[in-house]
Amino acid sequence: MDQIAAGELDIPERLRQRVGLILLEGGIGDENKDPAVVEVNAISVMQSLREAYPDAVPVVLGLFADANGFISEVRSAVDKAIERAASATGYMYISTATWRNPENAAGLNGADRAYPSSQGHLSLAEVLKQVLSDRQLAAQPDG
Repeated sequence: MDQIAAGELDIPERLRQRVGLILLEGGIGDENKDPAVVEVNAISVMQSLREAYPDAVPVVLGLFADANGFISEVRSAVDKAIERAASATGYMYISTATWRNPENAAGLNGADRAYPSSQGHLSLAEVLKQVLSDRQLAAQPDG
């Protein structure tokens, strides 16, 4: 979220009108930061995106478990900071803590074990698709 707060997200004007869903994710870069700093930065990013895309549905995903499928105390504290930021800004918070777990982590992990493999991303995207559908946020075809 620090990258977005620094202005590294620039969407061309022609695409801004088509944004129907804001989807943010707490990332690996957030996990070792002070939770209070993460919360402040997340609120800033979330508010600025809400202002830029007032008609879009705002959603934020929490942190995934580590490469072994576990959530450390530090990771949990940062995840809770993201959840509080979502609550403060009206974003829908979706916990992803159990999406990578000890039973499925090996099949999701990429070679670096920090990030999912291509197949792991596809598998996690299917989980996200189902969660969004369950919450009636499934993508609608243009037209």
